[in-house]
Amino acid sequence: MSEFLIGRPFHTRPSLRRPHASDMIPGPRTHQAADTAMRTRSFLALALVASAILAPFAVPARHATPSTAPALFDRVAVLGASVTDGFLLPNETNAMITFADVVRAGTTVPMNAPLRRSSSLFFREPRAFGTAYVDAALAARPTLVIGVDFLFWFGYGAVLPESARLELLEDGLRLLEGFECPVIVGDFPDMHPALKGKGVIGGPMIFPFQVPNLETLDRLNARLRDWAKGRKNVTIVPLAQFLERLRANEAFDVRGAKYESGAIHRLLDDDLLHTKLDGTIALGLIVQDAIAKALPDLPEDTFVWDPAEIRRRVLDARKDEIEARLKTAARRAAAR
Repeated sequence: MSEFLIGRPFHTRPSLRRPHASDMIPGPRTHQAADTAMRTRSFLALALVASAILAPFAVPARHATPSTAPALFDRVAVLGASVTDGFLLPNETNAMITFADVVRAGTTVPMNAPLRRSSSLFFREPRAFGTAYVDAALAARPTLVIGVDFLFWFGYGAVLPESARLELLEDGLRLLEGFECPVIVGDFPDMHPALKGKGVIGGPMIFPFQVPNLETLDRLNARLRDWAKGRKNVTIVPLAQFLERLRANEAFDVRGAKYESGAIHRLLDDDLLHTKLDGTIALGLIVQDAIAKALPDLPEDTFVWDPAEIRRRVLDARKDEIEARLKTAARRAAAR
């Protein structure tokens, strides 16, 4: 799945306001105050997920550019909406964990903190947020771009008429055309089932008018596949196919990482849009699988394939933050 946030209806014409600096979160440990404020304001936001999970069926580019592991991970850019932003993960982990943390924990190669540009408010102005994020990434001269839910709001959202969703997608694709490095991007899952989800607002976090009809979804995915065919550096992660299997309670595995039947309850939040930490790690494994297939010359030991080990790495990297938050919560509880 990709990511999904929702709120009240917004005007369908794009605003000219560019995202505020506080919306553009640079890195896992930077601007935590702004991050916290944003997540608090995002109760009406939606993010799949699944913006949020991933599939063992990643479709690699036909002629991916050869790349050695160290060079590939020299300057990683992670761009997207609420799944990339780690929506709901602070509630689960007591830390400001994002998808960028999982990306870093999933490789054995020394990696600087990825350049992360993500927001749970992406749905409000996908053109403005997308442009600002791509501009920031291009300025950093990335060696790898990961945008599992970057395109989600270039197809979903309060868009009228229905045909305008295809026009919006063209804007998102044009933004990605500026990258010459490998680009990993998710496709469009069917989020109609999420209309029955139960999120932090007590009900569904996505509304019917924000969900493309099935014919439009097919056209969005067909256009994405056609666009990717002529681009050697693009790899599509088939989130749609993965979600279908997950909802069907089918067991699956990603390079030895086994997920049992019924894993949807362990991987997805009750809103049926956002991933839990284990779901975010599963998404990371699918992305790793996509990269490994697209770049077969990478050393075999480039990635960590054990989800338990990735989870340990993610939490260990945030150990001090978690302990501090737990101590603060304990003091507040004692003071009551």
